[in-house]
Amino acid sequence: MADQTIHPHSRVYRSQGATALVVASGGRLVLDAGGLLDFSAHTGKLSKGIIPLDINAAVELGASGELAQLSSASTPLLRTVNATTDMNMRLQWVSGNSDVVLWTVPVPLDLGTATGAVVHVKGERASDAASNIGCTVRFWAGTSDKGTTTPNWSTTPTDRTVAIASGSLTTDGFWTIGLEPQAHANVAHMVYGAYVEYRRSDT
Repeated sequence: MADQTIHPHSRVYRSQGATALVVASGGRLVLDAGGLLDFSAHTGKLSKGIIPLDINAAVELGASGELAQLSSASTPLLRTVNATTDMNMRLQWVSGNSDVVLWTVPVPLDLGTATGAVVHVKGERASDAASNIGCTVRFWAGTSDKGTTTPNWSTTPTDRTVAIASGSLTTDGFWTIGLEPQAHANVAHMVYGAYVEYRRSDT
């Protein structure tokens, strides 16, 4: 708890013999009987942000550019892992299907472009030692696809990443992000979730 207020936007805190002075500018000064212990800038703003890619909002891209909602009857499938024992949702490509699924998301207002962005995809392939498949991440910033292929899946759910270079990011409008399995014959290919990680601007 705060012991006292020394300025409308500054407070003094005491805990286990130490005293912390939180000043109006956002700096943090920590003192004890022996003198200065710590000084650090603290703006209250995280340096990274994420854009969730909700698998419920993904749509399937058809051969002629048409879009379709995903369901338990679509290809790929949108379903739970198991109807009774595992309610986690996932996208599942089976029988050699490699249709692209898409999301469109707004460009975040606090985007910093100096360090690019990273697309995270958590997925796996069915247990088949002979299969060697990955997933191509499509990343349209404007009209240009900036994506690339992830490392190959393992047989357990694993986070794979694709880096998007800073020069490839648009700072207004929307991004369209897609997932396209590589050729996988009849080896099922599953995705449990995805998101975009980006660096926030300093302003």
